[in-house]
Amino acid sequence: MTFDVQKIIDEVLLKLFTKDFQHFKVVEDEGFKNFVKLLNPAYKIPDRHTISKVHIPALYQKSLNETKELLTNESSVLLGCYEFSESHSCLNLCNTIQETLDKWNIDKKKILAVSDNANNIKSALNSLKVKSLGCFAHTLNLIVQDALKLQLC
Repeated sequence: MTFDVQKIIDEVLLKLFTKDFQHFKVVEDEGFKNFVKLLNPAYKIPDRHTISKVHIPALYQKSLNETKELLTNESSVLLGCYEFSESHSCLNLCNTIQETLDKWNIDKKKILAVSDNANNIKSALNSLKVKSLGCFAHTLNLIVQDALKLQLC
């Protein structure tokens, strides 16, 4: 089997883990090995350690680089700021958001952040001078929840 064919099959195999969320251990299953051997006896299945320590990190790096490249060509970026606990301080959120912007090489001038309406995230975005909007769906959900509480009383 040529190196190119091995690489193509490896890429398809990785989709089992990245798209279908299969466990890396599947490559050790006897039934899986027999199935692959029947389809292509020359294919050498990588072990789960090679998948987790070599293939997945390489795929992550490739995806990261491709995404960064796409972002440099965009005129604007939407930053979603969700899942932040109320216990996170404004300073902690500022640092986390700034690290994310730096990691992705995102210029603050091109951002519109959409977040829940929590004071800590709004303060952090304000401190960073990032334009932001409250999430309409989140706001609507809060209104409905409050209305339901009133109805139950």
